[in-house]
Amino acid sequence: MRKIRLACRAFGKWAASNQLRLFPFRENLSDYTSLDSKADLRAAINIALLAIPQGMAYAAIAELPILYGIVCSAIAAMVAPLFASSKHT
Repeated sequence: MRKIRLACRAFGKWAASNQLRLFPFRENLSDYTSLDSKADLRAAINIALLAIPQGMAYAAIAELPILYGIVCSAIAAMVAPLFASSKHT
């Protein structure tokens, strides 16, 4: 257990020294406006119109239930922005 704790501390120091952040989106929230939210909503609709059929197709190719592709598309769309550091991604 001690080795795991030391490894975690070493990784934490390395991540801090290389300025890796877990949730970089926090810096951008201070200047987020309603115009930004409208543009983001339009972008989300466009991505959903592309990602959901693509997820369904990949699920069909993998011979999985189509619902798996839809759920994976939705989860990816909710989780991915949390780890993006740019306003333009």
